[in-house]
Amino acid sequence: MTEVGLSLGCNIGSCVSTFRYVITSLQYGGKLHRVSSLYLTEPWGTSNQPYYYNCVVILRTMMPLFPFFSFIRELERRLGRKTKGDYQPRTIDIDILFFGNVVINSKHLTVPHARMHLRRFVLEPLAEVLPNWKHPILNQTARDLLFSLNGSEQIFIVSPYPEWIYSSSING
Repeated sequence: MTEVGLSLGCNIGSCVSTFRYVITSLQYGGKLHRVSSLYLTEPWGTSNQPYYYNCVVILRTMMPLFPFFSFIRELERRLGRKTKGDYQPRTIDIDILFFGNVVINSKHLTVPHARMHLRRFVLEPLAEVLPNWKHPILNQTARDLLFSLNGSEQIFIVSPYPEWIYSSSING
């Protein structure tokens, strides 16, 4: 089985409900291993939109990379994701952070995620659930990458896992 790291982001609609649906649906593509706390984060790349809800999900899959990527894209499509360009508000964004130790840079997919090492909204939840995960290109752990960030991105824990998955009082 291959360990996969996914970053979930949303700032349109009922984000917590969307995340719950995604996490349930991901179990059709693999075995859920870990889920981070729920974070509220400042938009990255532009500031003229609502804050994002973010989390990281770790699962183990038997699927090869490209069928798994298609599975993720179909899940996004079912949830109303429309590609409008970078840094736009989203009903859901599911990024593959890593897929085992695979390194690939194709027209449609880059693994590990090309900008993950620059983003606190990715590294904070990743370091929470897999602090010793090592980036296969940069050869640094998630924790080390997080500590090396210089930006002042605002990020807040809304609710710890598993409370945010099961609590009906947490809406987003």
